[in-house]
Amino acid sequence: MNIARDQKQILLIGFQNTTNWLSEVSGRIASLMILGAVLLTCQMIFVRFVLNASTVWQTEIVVYLMVGATLLGLAFVQKHKGHVNVDLLPIWLNYRSARILAIFTGLTAITLTAVCLFYGFEFWHLVHKRGWTSDTVTAVPLWIPYLSLPIGLGLLLLQLSPTGLTRFYNRYLRRVCDGSSFARPCYWYYHNPCLIFGYFRSNRVTNSFGNIFVHF
Repeated sequence: MNIARDQKQILLIGFQNTTNWLSEVSGRIASLMILGAVLLTCQMIFVRFVLNASTVWQTEIVVYLMVGATLLGLAFVQKHKGHVNVDLLPIWLNYRSARILAIFTGLTAITLTAVCLFYGFEFWHLVHKRGWTSDTVTAVPLWIPYLSLPIGLGLLLLQLSPTGLTRFYNRYLRRVCDGSSFARPCYWYYHNPCLIFGYFRSNRVTNSFGNIFVHF
């Protein structure tokens, strides 16, 4: 029984590490795409205002690079807690209300990302199947830039998975509730990944939100 549980924990830790690695890779690719868009913009300005010539493909490629970098960088920003977070309401809430709010926002984020991923993949598959191209001189196959939709949203969904949310909400609630009557969160991810929140209170372990995402 303990061996099976340890194996599941090892698999979950491996899943988390793989997800973090993919998020890091996608973030680096997104940064290179932004750098390429900046260089192309500089080249476009030079051609227009120095050489007094017209540009053909630069503007379109820059738009594709920036949009693609935004989508591919979602998981990287989520991993490093870089998304906009307004914590005014949780600060004014008590422990129980803040925990419920954190659970609600986490589930909402997962649901919305999953819906966007489904329709994004469906749209990309339609574009690829019909061979659509851009209505420009370059006639870029649209399935190439649109590929960032399923990849970026898929990585974000993995990063928002229950194992990915564990550390985030533990740190989030610890920061929001720092200095209050209850003590700091314990990182139950390494001991029981099914438990999203674990708190030491009065030398007694209090677990909540157990097995609501996945059951093992």
